[in-house]
Amino acid sequence: MPLGLPSRCYAAHHPDFLDALPVIRCHLPALMQQHRLRISDVARETGLNRSTITALCRQRATRIDLPALDRLCTLFQCRVGELLEQIADPKELEV
Repeated sequence: MPLGLPSRCYAAHHPDFLDALPVIRCHLPALMQQHRLRISDVARETGLNRSTITALCRQRATRIDLPALDRLCTLFQCRVGELLEQIADPKELEV
């Protein structure tokens, strides 16, 4: 577990904790649509697990490894800021 962050168990028992965190919006679905790729295509091209890609697409991912982020940016020829965006107000997050 990364230093400074509580476990999922803590977050499950303290729902207000998650409300206080900045929310990250993932633009993977839009990039996939622009490139006409499906989850299986992205998984095959990047070597990432389908469940990782699905979690990112559904805005359910709680973390992403830097190599995974690099593979996605390489595939879509984009910068990290084009793939992920920090949202100050969680209510702005559209699923």
